[in-house]
Amino acid sequence: MLSVYNLQKQEMEKFFSENKLKGILVQWKAKFEINLKDVKKEWEAHADNHCTQLGIGRHAISQFEQDQIKYTAQISSEAQELIANMKNEEDKLYGSLSKRKLSKTQLKKIMKRKHKVFTPEKLSQFKKMGILTRRQTCDYLSEKDVENILTGGVITPEDAKIILKQGRLDEKELKAEFDKVWIKIVERLPPVYREKLNVEAKVERKLTGYSKKLEDDVNKQLKIRKLRDWGRSFSQDFSVKEKHYTVNRNSSWKGKFVNWVYKNILRTDDPHLIEAQKITDEVFNEARQYLENLKEQKTYFNEAYTLDLLSNLDKFINDKASKLQDHFNFTRDYRVEVYLVVCGYAVEQFEQMADAFRQQNDPREYLEKYQREPLFTRFKNQA
Repeated sequence: MLSVYNLQKQEMEKFFSENKLKGILVQWKAKFEINLKDVKKEWEAHADNHCTQLGIGRHAISQFEQDQIKYTAQISSEAQELIANMKNEEDKLYGSLSKRKLSKTQLKKIMKRKHKVFTPEKLSQFKKMGILTRRQTCDYLSEKDVENILTGGVITPEDAKIILKQGRLDEKELKAEFDKVWIKIVERLPPVYREKLNVEAKVERKLTGYSKKLEDDVNKQLKIRKLRDWGRSFSQDFSVKEKHYTVNRNSSWKGKFVNWVYKNILRTDDPHLIEAQKITDEVFNEARQYLENLKEQKTYFNEAYTLDLLSNLDKFINDKASKLQDHFNFTRDYRVEVYLVVCGYAVEQFEQMADAFRQQNDPREYLEKYQREPLFTRFKNQA
């Protein structure tokens, strides 16, 4: 940016020093210098703002990533704690069985799992030993029966280990325990990612501040129609009108005559109008491609994108117009309305982009889609 400014300044100095009328033109030199400095300040302000907005956008994305890591770690930590508690209870139960003594709590837990602990083979063994009657089934085992079997000296420490192994939670039960941890963490997640950004207001602010020369015209039009409403003309084929361009001054009377001939005799559109419409269609295609590329990046909404979009459009329009300036020029009305239509269309695209990013990176969505099954598998293997 600084090199462009210095180059323009050098060219201006050369013009005023070498021109034959430099004595007359010197009175204008100071004014041109002031205007050039103003342009430089405006460029610098745009660049600073652009960098600031990019920094804010990166921070937002970084915050999403940090939250994903944080909540994944929380679930993993609580699942590990649950596993540790389960193993601790198992160790205590093994100690109690070795000592032939069970607490009421331990007995109740075993009663809940008696069908797993006392398999048909075990029941048959106990019946042969005379501990149970031949007709007794697992359904009819009382707490007293279970206590007598486990603490009555009829099982060895090795049998106790087998009983504990048989009494462990199966996959379905482990899933239920893991889900309790999952729900506990997920319900604590802040709902901030569900909130919607006021994208229209942010885009409108960047649009009105983009060009000081057009700011009043843009604000005037926004009082008549909302920015989002302007965007509807994007898909409804924005039509170029005579107010959107002017025929070159050197041939203005020719242009008006040609225009009159085309309209009143040939009954067709002015070729300038056709060319202007062609360029406008290309401008809109350029804007559409820019927005589609952004959406493909699956990034979050950033206010700097509005400035980028407008800057790209300006460059594209100036590029096209410079090749046709011998024929016609685009007016202020043209630029104002094209900016409004494109930015209005961009509002909806930015909203879709932000919604898609939030859904993809929201901790709830992220954890559910990418972490729930891997974390449960790890929990199941460790349990």
